[in-house]
Amino acid sequence: MECWKKFYIAKCIVNIKELLEELNPHTLKSCWKEMWPALTAENDEESVQVQTLTANIAEIANGIGRDGFEQIESSDIQESLESQDEDLTETDLEEMLISQCIEEGVSTSTGNVTFNLKNLSEGLRMANELCDFFMNIVRSLERSLIFKRQIANATAAYHSVRIQFIAERFGCHIPMLTVDQANGPPTFLLIL
Repeated sequence: MECWKKFYIAKCIVNIKELLEELNPHTLKSCWKEMWPALTAENDEESVQVQTLTANIAEIANGIGRDGFEQIESSDIQESLESQDEDLTETDLEEMLISQCIEEGVSTSTGNVTFNLKNLSEGLRMANELCDFFMNIVRSLERSLIFKRQIANATAAYHSVRIQFIAERFGCHIPMLTVDQANGPPTFLLIL
């Protein structure tokens, strides 16, 4: 009886809140299975439908077979769904797509490299290192400067594209330089 004297309604509410936070669907379902079988049977049907849908999504993703979709399993999709607290809106999906486009690209299974800001910056950094390397090993200053100028001319268009990528990342609009790959080697066209 002594313990009940120290047990207040406020403490009871705190305990209930803590228990509800720790409660998971499997535990709840197990508790009600014997007392209300119809409820758990209904949930079983719903669970089977969700499992079927996630398996179909995983199969479609694996069918794409590139851009990170090679090894998606239905359990990964199920975890993503369970971790989502609220429904996604169209705005949320648009933001996810935009952030995915801005993020660094990944190499595909065929070994091609994505043309994005990270890879472009890396290529320009390597071009600068190449210039520095030859400036250090070639004894003729004139020859080194000619080489450095040629590399600068060869990468000038890519510097413009890099600036455009950065501007797009911050929501700015400037005239864009794009790669025209239809005519063989990359040439750049100014689009106003």
